Amino acid sequence: MATSRLITTGLGVLLLATLTGCPNGALYRTARTLEPGEADVSYTFSATRIAQSDYETTDENGDKVTEKGDSVVLPNLIPEISAHVGVVDNLEIGGRLGLGSMMMELDAKYRFVGDKDARMHVAIQPAVGYRTFVFVEGVHATLPLIMTYDITPFLSVNFAPFVSYTNYEAVDDDLDVDFAVTALQAGGGVGLQFRGETFHLMPGVEVSRTFAQAEAEGSQADADFTFVNFGVTFGFIYGRELKEIKRTQEKLDDMDKKLDRINDKLDKAAPEG
Repeated sequence: MATSRLITTGLGVLLLATLTGCPNGALYRTARTLEPGEADVSYTFSATRIAQSDYETTDENGDKVTEKGDSVVLPNLIPEISAHVGVVDNLEIGGRLGLGSMMMELDAKYRFVGDKDARMHVAIQPAVGYRTFVFVEGVHATLPLIMTYDITPFLSVNFAPFVSYTNYEAVDDDLDVDFAVTALQAGGGVGLQFRGETFHLMPGVEVSRTFAQAEAEGSQADADFTFVNFGVTFGFIYGRELKEIKRTQEKLDDMDKKLDRINDKLDKAAPEG
């Protein structure tokens, strides 16, 4: 196999396995949204199985060669961290940080079906991000449609199809290799969320297919990959305790005002002397 074809295929597999193996929004968020002023901080542990289909490469002479795909399992030993805050009703914004995949991402979730008292929720959560891996960098965009059904007040089932796009290029001029990787991904995730007043836990699985094209030094390789991502997300919600304290204080203030009005009426109704 020509050196350039080796570089193209090898780097294509490396980039896809390392940079696109983290879970999408389908695996760590539900369609429920935070109430205004509430915040959520979550941690996701995951492992990804990547299976590469047989693929064709084209060498400098224009000849096509079929190569057999490989598979690998990559555990993510460093949890991804995500943080979100409720802005207005049915809208939250936030992002996540993947130290293992060197990824930063911003997202916004809008719920257009359901409310805090509904059992069925549907939302979209577009996200854009940036990733780097020492000598490469690139951007990605993801659009999941998240559907959540509350089985009980403390248990929900979550399903989310999604599509995403990624593009990476070499940034190290000393590498002496000009290469790029472009990938389109489509798939879906399913999970179960267990939650309390200020805590939630969601195990889930995500399956997707990625169609990628890698180029280097005049050679090109097209391949597709199947990703199976297993993950567990747990997180904490902040701000609800203060809201409850505020509501309780407001109720007590209302009671004091009512008592004052009753006392005023009694004083006026009492006979003089």
